[in-house]
Amino acid sequence: AIWATIFSGIAATTIFLVKKQTSSTKVSLFSSLIFLWMALDFWLFSFIYFFGQVNLGVCLIHKNKKTGKVPLLARIIHFPYLKAVYLIWLWKKNYMNEDPYAKVADGIYVGKYPRDYPENFPDDATIVADLTVEFSAPAKMVHNLGYYCYPCLDFVLSEEVVMLAELAIELAKKRQDQIYIHCANGHGRSATLAAMLLVIRGSCPTLEAAAVVMKKKRSTIKLNLHQIKVAEAALRYVNPDDFNRRKQMVANATMLSTFASV
Repeated sequence: AIWATIFSGIAATTIFLVKKQTSSTKVSLFSSLIFLWMALDFWLFSFIYFFGQVNLGVCLIHKNKKTGKVPLLARIIHFPYLKAVYLIWLWKKNYMNEDPYAKVADGIYVGKYPRDYPENFPDDATIVADLTVEFSAPAKMVHNLGYYCYPCLDFVLSEEVVMLAELAIELAKKRQDQIYIHCANGHGRSATLAAMLLVIRGSCPTLEAAAVVMKKKRSTIKLNLHQIKVAEAALRYVNPDDFNRRKQMVANATMLSTFASV
C-alpha cells in the first residue's frame, strides 16, 4: 500500500504539472500513465492482501502448475508488483546472512527460491514442492526432478484446502525421497507445508510443535496465523478424527502444565 500511494502521488503530480500544450506534453502524459499503471497494480494487490482475497491474487498471476512458469501476459500486466517482489527477494538474498536451505527433518529440506539451480541446492533432492506464485521455476529443475506446485502469494497460503491436503498426503508418502520445499525465502509458506508433513507422518503432534523442531535447524522459520489456519483446515480434511484427537491431547497437556505450575 505504501508503494501504491507513492506511485499514485507521482502520477497525480505529473498530470497536474502538464498545463501547457508543448512538444513534451505527450512524453509527460505517457510517463503519467506509466506511474498510474504501476500505482493501480500495487493498489490491486494491496486490496487482495487487505481483504484476504488471496485466491484472487493467485488467479490473476495464473502460474502454470505443471511447468512452473508465470505466463507472459501476467508478467506484463503485473510487472510492477512482480518486479518489486523480485527486487525485495534479491536484496534479502544478497544482503541477509542466511543459508539458502536447511534439512529440517529426515527427507525434508526447506529453503529459498532456487533461482540458480543446481547451485545452492541439495544434491540429493529428488522432489521439489514450489509454493511461490510470483516466481517462475527453473526449467532445468522442473525437467530433472519431480515437480509439485501449490502457488501462493507471499506471507499467506492459497485457500484451496483440498488441493493442499492432497499435496501433503502425496508428499508424506514419499519417505524414500529427499524433498526440497521452497517459497521465496524459506520462512513461512514452505515451512508450513513441511510442518504438515511432519504431522501427517506422526513425527509431531501439531504444526506449532513441528515449527519448534524445524527452527532448531533453520532459525528464521516462522508460521503466521493465516498459514496455520489454512494448514489446520487441510489436516482436518486429511483425517478429521486424528486431527481432533491430537488437538485434545495438546489441550489436555497444556491444562496439566498449567495446574502443575500453580
